[in-house]
Amino acid sequence: IVRRAYRRHLNQAKTIAQLYQEEERGFSQRRWGADNVFTRRPVEFARVLRNRMPASPARDAQAVLLFKGRPQLPAAACSVVDDFYAAFYAIWDDQSDDAVMMDYVHSLYADVVPLGSGSNINEMNQEGRRNDIPTCYSPESWATLARLRAKWDPQQVFHDFFGRS
Repeated sequence: IVRRAYRRHLNQAKTIAQLYQEEERGFSQRRWGADNVFTRRPVEFARVLRNRMPASPARDAQAVLLFKGRPQLPAAACSVVDDFYAAFYAIWDDQSDDAVMMDYVHSLYADVVPLGSGSNINEMNQEGRRNDIPTCYSPESWATLARLRAKWDPQQVFHDFFGRS
């Protein structure tokens, strides 16, 4: 898949301003829903998208498949990686379409999640896949976060992602 990529950008240094401009151009500040997985099965991910994207209710929908390799990361909370980052973005304007769009993203990722090894917490559909949040972290990192929370917030003053103590 990497050899057949339309464009390859390997190890290019960029400024924060450049990254912001590129992100804004690709994902404008409209209503959107997204989800992602890290995977070693990019062909199967592409096959799911080929079969499902024509039925997307979002006129503006984007799929991203990036070769990442498995870099050696320092000890960090978000520590799940795999060869490819695979994401889908539904983009729309009208608030009344929110439920339809997010239902589509949820159903699409019901087919995609089994192909993955985890997700990036920053673009994961946390509301739709709240039980999968631990898959954004290695088991060791998830356990470390639990130990840190128990040590520094024993009375559970700070809530988790969904307002639960």
